[in-house]
Amino acid sequence: MLLKKYNFRNFIDLLTEYSLYLTVFFLPLSNGLLETFKSIFMILGLMSIILNFSEDLKSRKFNFKDFFLKCKRSFIFPAVLLFLLIMFSFKNSDFISNTFKGIFLKWGRNIFLYLIAMYSLRNKKEEKAKNIILTLLFIASVIVVDSFVQFLIGIDPIRRNTMFSASRMTSTFGINNNFAGWLIAIIPIILSVALLDKDIKLNKIIFLYLLVSLLFICL
Repeated sequence: MLLKKYNFRNFIDLLTEYSLYLTVFFLPLSNGLLETFKSIFMILGLMSIILNFSEDLKSRKFNFKDFFLKCKRSFIFPAVLLFLLIMFSFKNSDFISNTFKGIFLKWGRNIFLYLIAMYSLRNKKEEKAKNIILTLLFIASVIVVDSFVQFLIGIDPIRRNTMFSASRMTSTFGINNNFAGWLIAIIPIILSVALLDKDIKLNKIIFLYLLVSLLFICL
């Protein structure tokens, strides 16, 4: 019975991990698939947390003091503090229902997604982070090609979106501001990999700087 539980936990952890990769992959490609895999990731991630905590409590491995120290050393406290500060914004709102909807469905959901992602990376953190970066590099390369094709012919080949005015790329996002928001988020990540990874080979450094340069042009 214990072996079955252990295998089930591993299976849930594996599904959670790959749903995270697919969430990163589909973010610029499809809102429908993005929301699908994001929801799957959050549900499975929550299941993984519940299973692991229940097992720790049953085996008496769980220690509240250690848990508190781990939270203190991580980004959990800042994330929770940010959410609490956002909660106070309803005082300045004339539309309380819309404000609470935005607080919980937008900020609350995104912070919850962040915390689930941090928890899912707890084991084999370096390997999983590397897989996320590789997924991001691949999809960024696809989007760069799509964007320049759109710039040349006026329409992107993946989603068939047209450009905004004469020179504003929209790529698969359809709206130039949404595309810019995605670029602003991923450019520092790719640039930091090129600058901080000391073991990276020269050909990979050249690829990363070229990719970042092309993303800057898109921006």
